[in-house]
Amino acid sequence: MATKTLFVGNLPFEVTEMDLETAFGAYGVRRVRLISERGFAFVEVEEDRLQEAVDEKHDSELWGRRLTVNEAKQRE
Repeated sequence: MATKTLFVGNLPFEVTEMDLETAFGAYGVRRVRLISERGFAFVEVEEDRLQEAVDEKHDSELWGRRLTVNEAKQRE
């Protein structure tokens, strides 16, 4: 199954990779790369669930923080 990567920003600094696996589990999480000191993560999900994840999780709340969720862009 092909995957796509979500950028998840404005995370609480206490969040763990397991918390994100739980929060995004409905979208077929394959891998989580958490950059906790910067407050963001990259979450690999099933390719056909990416847009659903963005639609449902962008601007949603996690531990009192409003999340930014979109498709991760490749670095130039």
